[in-house]
Amino acid sequence: MLTYQDYEKATDKLSFIQKLISEHKTSPLVQTALTADEYDRQRNTTINKFIQRIYTMKGQAVENKFATNNKRASNFFRILNRQRCMFLLGNGVTLKEETKKKLGVDFDTQIQRAGYRALIHGISFVFLNLDKVHVFPVTEFAPMWDEESGILRAGVRYWQLDSTKPLMVTLYEPDGYTTYSKGKKDKTFVLVNDKRAYKRTVAKAPVDAVPEVVGEENYDGALPIVPFWGSELKQSTLIGMREGIDSYDL
Repeated sequence: MLTYQDYEKATDKLSFIQKLISEHKTSPLVQTALTADEYDRQRNTTINKFIQRIYTMKGQAVENKFATNNKRASNFFRILNRQRCMFLLGNGVTLKEETKKKLGVDFDTQIQRAGYRALIHGISFVFLNLDKVHVFPVTEFAPMWDEESGILRAGVRYWQLDSTKPLMVTLYEPDGYTTYSKGKKDKTFVLVNDKRAYKRTVAKAPVDAVPEVVGEENYDGALPIVPFWGSELKQSTLIGMREGIDSYDL
């Protein structure tokens, strides 16, 4: 596991980001989350890979092409997790009215999304972007935890439309965020936008003019991204539930 202290010690930050993403993608947490996404889409990976076999006179196992291929995945995983999430968050979050207005009109919806992702993945990340809330699934966000306190100190969000398109990366730090991209021909990440503060003040301008940034500030040195754990076990609900679903489907 690469931590925030490892990031601070790294001399080549871009190579570190690339290594962080690569290790994160192959981690058990993300691999379980990707499998959970398949079950959430009613694609039982266990029965899809199951092949009925018969044995020849020589004892060799071969695929039984004459057997019926009745593979029907249930939707239990999504139903049970939706029920659990909406039981807790279906009525929204209770806050003072003036506080809730500052968090945006879709605050409750975004928290429901974060809660559902936290259940099926084990964790999600909530980005409090001034008057908006964004949810980063663990399959798109590589965290950098503090070795001493265990808190989230920084993180990298990455996404890609498909393998032919560039990989987009945003590095989130306490003092701002920086955007990079990496195409097929690029050996390393290329800077897209320099580091920006989380809060920017823009001066009013005519319709056809470019808005002028007159001030920037951050959140008193704190990272505005909060980890949202699905339970005290800090693991996907697929763990333990998968065997029951597989038995029923098979």
